[in-house]
Amino acid sequence: QAPPFSVPDVLMHVTASRAAKLWRPEYWQQTILWCQQQGLTVGLVGSAPALQKQHYHACDTEDWLLATTELIDLRGKATLPELAGALAKARAFLTVDTGPLHVAAAVGCPTVAIFGNDLEGDGASPVRLWAPRQPHVTLAISQVKCTHCQAQQFKNTDCLLSEHQCMIAVSPETVITSLQARLR
Repeated sequence: QAPPFSVPDVLMHVTASRAAKLWRPEYWQQTILWCQQQGLTVGLVGSAPALQKQHYHACDTEDWLLATTELIDLRGKATLPELAGALAKARAFLTVDTGPLHVAAAVGCPTVAIFGNDLEGDGASPVRLWAPRQPHVTLAISQVKCTHCQAQQFKNTDCLLSEHQCMIAVSPETVITSLQARLR
C-alpha cells in the first residue's frame, strides 16, 4: 500500500526487541552523515516513539540521531502494508535484525542488514535461521566471533559481555561499502 508520506532515498530501522542486536548510535550517525554527503535523504521507520522506547530498546538513540542529523522522522506514520509500500519505493534500507528486515526482503528492497555474526554464523542473532537469503539483501558481518548469545539460545536480552564486541566490530565503513553496492 502506498505510504502517506514521500519516501526518502534510504530508510532505516535502528531498534530491536533484543538489545544484544543493537548497533552503536555513533555508527548510525556516521552512516547517516555519509548518506547526506551523497545527497541522499534518509528516513527513520518504526513504531511510534513511545512504543519504540518501551518495547524496542530505542532509549535516546533515535532522538539523538534526529537531533544530530537531517534524519526524517517517519516512526508511527505507516501501517505495516504502508511500510511495505515505502520499502518497495526506497532505493535502499538499513536495519539490524528485526521484523522490517523481512518486510524489505519480501518486497525486493535493496537492503543492508547489520548482524553481529561472523562468517561462520556465530554472533548476536540466529542468522542461520533468520537471515533473508535473497540476492538484494547484504549481511554486514562482524569481524569478531562470539558465541555467548548462541549458548543462551538467544534468550538473553542484553549482551552478556561488558563490551558488545560482535556489534562493535561491524564498522560504519563496512555498512557504507555494502550500502554503496546496494544503491548501484
